[in-house]
Amino acid sequence: MRGCHWLMGWVLLGVGWPGLMVGQNVDMEEVRRRAEKYEREAAEEAAKKAPAPKLQPKPAPAPKPQPKPAPRVDHDREAWQSAEKCGTAACFEAYLEEYPKGRYARMAKARLKAATEPLTQPASAETVSDSNQAVAALLDSAAKYVKSNQLDKAGAVLERALQIEPRNAGILHDLAQIRLHQGQYHQAESLAIKSNSLAGGNWSLQSRNWKVVASARKAAGNTAGAKDAAFWGGSLAPVQEREESP
Repeated sequence: MRGCHWLMGWVLLGVGWPGLMVGQNVDMEEVRRRAEKYEREAAEEAAKKAPAPKLQPKPAPAPKPQPKPAPRVDHDREAWQSAEKCGTAACFEAYLEEYPKGRYARMAKARLKAATEPLTQPASAETVSDSNQAVAALLDSAAKYVKSNQLDKAGAVLERALQIEPRNAGILHDLAQIRLHQGQYHQAESLAIKSNSLAGGNWSLQSRNWKVVASARKAAGNTAGAKDAAFWGGSLAPVQEREESP
């Protein structure tokens, strides 16, 4: 018991215990009780004077995880991709109706124009010999399909004709026109350029091929290339007029 031994010593010496004299019998149990009392009172007094313990601040709650923002959907771009994949005039018109000021509106107008330009007079008839009746029959079928706006069937028939006469510049030109109206601009340009390489001195056919190339490039977004093609088509127009004049 802390502090009890010195307190009991004083008591035994008779220096501070009321009612006891030196030499008298000491009640040690009473001494122990009083010593515990004094020690307890001293501890309570010291506790009152001691500074209060500092309270530890509560830890801040962990931040709640923020939900990820939903991905933004570019409806304009999706509508344009759908129209481009479709490739028909109706699809481009639908895009322009939904997004008249969309990012792809100018491109849609250019492709709509290319898809709705009337087909020129078929050039294949100019370059097919009368002796090749099979090709002539195929070209007649293709012309009927074009009039009924069945461009897929017309293109398939012209491809069959090209298998018979692969170097026929007129058939290549007609197929290039169909591909242009179907939205297959790169193939239309390639066919028209190949037709020009086989057209020889047929300036009329070359001029029409350059016009197909100009329309295809413009619809594909190649503005500079379209201007170049239009220039060449225009430069051959006077030659064409001189050839056609009596």
